[in-house]
Parts: sequence; structure tokens; C-alpha cells
Amino acid sequence: MIRLDRSRKRTDVWLGEKMIFFAIGAALGIGGMVTGQDWLIWVAIVVLVIGFVLRLLDRRNDSNDSNDSNGSNGSNGSNGSNGSNGSNGSNDSNDS
Repeated sequence: MIRLDRSRKRTDVWLGEKMIFFAIGAALGIGGMVTGQDWLIWVAIVVLVIGFVLRLLDRRNDSNDSNDSNGSNGSNGSNGSNGSNGSNGSNDSNDS
């Protein structure tokens, strides 16, 4: 069976803001297309670009952090077990 690694390598400090900018930009863009107002579409593009810039800032901060720590991120989030509920096999043997 294939087990996917769902552990997060890093936290995204701008995730909430990026979601808000995307939602507002998408709503403004759709509203501008429906009403046919070009200025509303340009405002939507500006809002979406701001969200994209936040993405670039997050990557820049991540690369600076990895240079400062020099490999100490390898132990973050690892607790020595994959799928911390380790009782899957024992439940099957108790049922028989």
C-alpha cells in the first residue's frame, strides 16, 4: 500500500491573507466580466497580483530561514512513527 507523507515541511504565515486576496480578486474579476466594466477587471488583477507577491515573499523568507538553520529542519515534525495510530495491526488480530 502506498502511504503519502502528509507532514507539512513548513508553515505558511501568509496563507489566510493569500486566500482572502484570491477570493476578493476572483469576485471582482467575475463581477467585472458580468457587468462589462473594464476598470473592475483591472482592480481584480491588481488584487490578484498582491496575492502573488505575498507568495514570492513567503518563498524568500523560507530560503533565508533554511540558510540560517543549516539542516535543523530535518527533525521538525518527525515523531519517529509514520501514522501515529500504530494500533491498526493489533485491532485486526483482536477481532479474529
